[in-house]
Amino acid sequence: MKQVGSVKIDDALLEKAMGARAEGQTYTGAGDNLVDFGAARSFMNEDDSAKRVNIVLKNNGQTDVDVQFNDILENVASAHLLAEGTIVTDVTAKGSPRTCDVLAKYIKTHPIRIRAIKLNAKYTTQLDYPLRYRTENPFTKNAVEVERIPSNYQSQDTNNPNMVEVKDVNDWQLSDMSTILYTIGAGQEVTITILFGAALDIAGALGKKAEDAALTVASAYLHSQGA
Repeated sequence: MKQVGSVKIDDALLEKAMGARAEGQTYTGAGDNLVDFGAARSFMNEDDSAKRVNIVLKNNGQTDVDVQFNDILENVASAHLLAEGTIVTDVTAKGSPRTCDVLAKYIKTHPIRIRAIKLNAKYTTQLDYPLRYRTENPFTKNAVEVERIPSNYQSQDTNNPNMVEVKDVNDWQLSDMSTILYTIGAGQEVTITILFGAALDIAGALGKKAEDAALTVASAYLHSQGA
């Protein structure tokens, strides 16, 4: 495994790259009007997007509660949708810099990639609950789930075993077809920081395309004036 900028390169990707190079294909995302990279410029430095949200989950009850981060094609019946304030009796959520509700509305129209997930738990036992990534497809019978167990990412070199960073989630994204499920244990509290990367931004693209059109008109005018 090699890494160039924010891109991890394995043997399978190298094989695809050889085929793409033979066909003359090149794409990094730079200049793509449909993609919002935040502070980054392309997929090459996507980790530098500076997009992050913090979600504080608290469970003051005596039973574990499953939380689903956003609406998908078919929501999980046993889970409760993330929402600002009270999610269900004894379980609350608080988002920043904007509310969890604002984040949910954004995801509906802006599929967005995840680069890493950080968790800071009040008690280390909370880190034993898996992060479950679920994807739905209307053309397949069953949803697909993969999971990461945060406690597996605890470092022996840190003085804070309550804090972990899960990095191998950079092929996850939140959209109307994919979500994250996480259990907040009874009596637990955890701050989840999601580091986001590229997002599809149709509304932003409209303005950028108008700018491109204006530039084309201006260039044509300069040409007509012999400039």
